[in-house]
Amino acid sequence: MRIHIPAKFYVPLIIAVATYVVFETAVTVLYLKDVLEPPPSVWLFEDSGRTVHFDAIRGYRLTPVPSRITRITKGTVEYVGTLKGNNQGFPDRDDFFPARGHERGKRFAVFGDSYTAAQFLDENWPDRVEDLTRGEAVPLHLLNFAIDGGGLANWWRVLTRLVEEEHYEIDGVIFAVIPGNLWRGFTVADHQNETRPMFGRIPAWDPKKFPSTIEGARKYLQPETGNASIVTTEEFDRGIKLEWRPPSDKPVRPYFARKVWHALRAGLSLTKQPPAPPRAFDSFDPGQEWMIQDVARSLETMGIPAMVIHVPSREELLQGKRDAPPPVDTRLFAALLDARLVDGREAFAGRSEEEIRAMWLPYDAHWGQTGSNRFGEYMMGVLNDWPSGP
Repeated sequence: MRIHIPAKFYVPLIIAVATYVVFETAVTVLYLKDVLEPPPSVWLFEDSGRTVHFDAIRGYRLTPVPSRITRITKGTVEYVGTLKGNNQGFPDRDDFFPARGHERGKRFAVFGDSYTAAQFLDENWPDRVEDLTRGEAVPLHLLNFAIDGGGLANWWRVLTRLVEEEHYEIDGVIFAVIPGNLWRGFTVADHQNETRPMFGRIPAWDPKKFPSTIEGARKYLQPETGNASIVTTEEFDRGIKLEWRPPSDKPVRPYFARKVWHALRAGLSLTKQPPAPPRAFDSFDPGQEWMIQDVARSLETMGIPAMVIHVPSREELLQGKRDAPPPVDTRLFAALLDARLVDGREAFAGRSEEEIRAMWLPYDAHWGQTGSNRFGEYMMGVLNDWPSGP
């Protein structure tokens, strides 16, 4: 027995479905073309495959071949910097060697991340310290071993497998720590033969699991989060003039249907038990603590002191947290190393909210040139009295 459905029922249904398909197609195309939800920032790397290469000790090495980088946010070119390595593959503008040579003054190894590498600026804070003391009776030489995006695991690897084993002649080791650095596993990167910068971290503290070859690293390498692309010089030049941007790499999926689905899921999640708050930090993981203890052993073997600096964020300074103690994990790290703990917030003491904002990049979380310079000027005073000072 056939059931006859009157046209008055299926014709409106067909019209509704057709209307939805046309609407969904239109908004999805607008989404893919960045008209709807354009990415707030675009990162461009100028042929960086010639500069950023995987390295088993460093995580990645910077070659001496320069390549420019930029971040463009909401129509503003926040910076144009240059990735370039010295003879040791690190972001120091000067070549350095294990032996002192004919250098006068004090010589320190500096470990940090993007705030210390800071190749998005004309001058990072370690170079600023060197410039400020160049004409002094006791000039300061800061060997910049920073790894942009790196942290504890990379610092341990470089300190124990490079600085210690190659018998670097130094007067002390400085760790410039931002929140999160001490929880970063071994960070790797490689940009060769890629259209997007490839980056990753090994999710284990066991050094036996760290890759020793680029083939071993590839299973951890993923495209950088955000809208980051490796481009040609011509594309880079047009990009910083705001005349061009790389095509979107957003996945093709129904835009409106996805929005409805996310709204439904969000509504359902409100009826569920809220997640338990994260536990307060009270100790490092066993593998993490072993790594810190091996850093302490290395320092003792070399017979040199350590300094741990708490590097503040813009938000931390703006939220009135300048009088609180540094993060507890940073304090414990310093204690385990028997290191001098320096609160970098003191570099910005007495600065107004407007002055702090002016010292940072407009949208990016990193400090700008004036903020980095201010920190370098503060650290010059600290290091002039160290290691002989309190």
